[in-house]
Amino acid sequence: MASAHSNLGAALVAKNQLDNAVAASRFYDDAFTADAKLTDDLTAGHGYNAACFAALASTGRGGEARRRGPAAERRGGGGTRQR
Repeated sequence: MASAHSNLGAALVAKNQLDNAVAASRFYDDAFTADAKLTDDLTAGHGYNAACFAALASTGRGGEARRRGPAAERRGGGGTRQR
């Protein structure tokens, strides 16, 4: 399992470079699982960013939806992670 901080970096790369909110949301989930204290640092904004990426992922309107095509975007959702 990758470290919490490497998952944070991967989340930002996933969203900012790849326009993939689903992947970013998953990396944040992994980071928070590895170190739950990351959500306590309000000045860093990790919790806020994770919530924003999760919201984008749940709508199916991020860059990953555009790559899947218009039918996938109309269906929406699909960004939730099953455990």
